[in-house]
Amino acid sequence: MNSEIATFKLSLFDEFIKSYKSINSLVSEVSEAFDQFLPALDRFFDLYEKLTENKMRNRDILMKWYKSAIVSN
Repeated sequence: MNSEIATFKLSLFDEFIKSYKSINSLVSEVSEAFDQFLPALDRFFDLYEKLTENKMRNRDILMKWYKSAIVSN
């Protein structure tokens, strides 16, 4: 089952959020999650960059946004 909602460039995240909020009714927890997502992702990429010594700033990073996900190990 593919519950993908959208694919967009990370650089366009703010535009995606504005568009998503305008067509969906969101509970406060979702708005809070959106507010925390970019800072958390930024910390992840900073760590990744330190570990791999790659410069990711000039790359087009594509994001896939899903309605739900199942995470298992």
